[in-house]
Amino acid sequence: MGTKWIVQHVMLSAFCLMGSSGTSVRAAEEPVPVPPLDLAMVSPAMFHEQEAIWAYMLVHLPTIANAVVMEGEHRGFIDIKVWRRERDNQPYNARVLENHLSLAFFYTADRPWNPYRGHPALRARLEAVLDFWCSSQHADGRFAEYGPENWSLAPTSFGIKMMGETLRLLDESRRVGGPTIDPELHQRTIAAARRAIEALLTHPSLIAHGKRFSNQYTGFWGGALAFHLEPRHRDPYGRRWV
Repeated sequence: MGTKWIVQHVMLSAFCLMGSSGTSVRAAEEPVPVPPLDLAMVSPAMFHEQEAIWAYMLVHLPTIANAVVMEGEHRGFIDIKVWRRERDNQPYNARVLENHLSLAFFYTADRPWNPYRGHPALRARLEAVLDFWCSSQHADGRFAEYGPENWSLAPTSFGIKMMGETLRLLDESRRVGGPTIDPELHQRTIAAARRAIEALLTHPSLIAHGKRFSNQYTGFWGGALAFHLEPRHRDPYGRRWV
């Protein structure tokens, strides 16, 4: 079975399912939504064999992006149940925000099949999510999951696992002259990520919890390394943050 047939089948199937995908009614009311994928502009021949997995996600990207709340107290919250259980899909749950990585990927991916690279509506929603993520952080660097002040290991550790990759994508895009985000917000996000990493390495309750649930603790190493190795995260003298 050829890659082109697989991509075409997946894209058409996903497109047909969009009507029952649970898109928020509010999405249609939000200003400048991310437009649906125009299948006439995307050919299966544009995808390499290893990229077939992105076809389904490409079709559904607008559903996720347009679920980002763009006004009010919870601006930046991703108000759709795709990552957490419905009862846990609450504004205080930082794990819901981890889909910023999906938005960042399509915002920066320089591929012929990706019409959303640098799209201003997608940038606006990505920036809103990053702003909400920064605002959701406790002063000591931790994030919450199951309650408004349930500052804990999992949302902090897995949050860095995802945020390290988002920052890597944004920095790589900037270095090649690709799409960027607001510089001040970018720096705030870097600072918030640094605080979370410091908390993961020093906060007694996070370390103690990690001794019982090692996956929740070690999950952040990949994101932390992606963050630490980026040139943007050096000080003006070229030294890495420590």
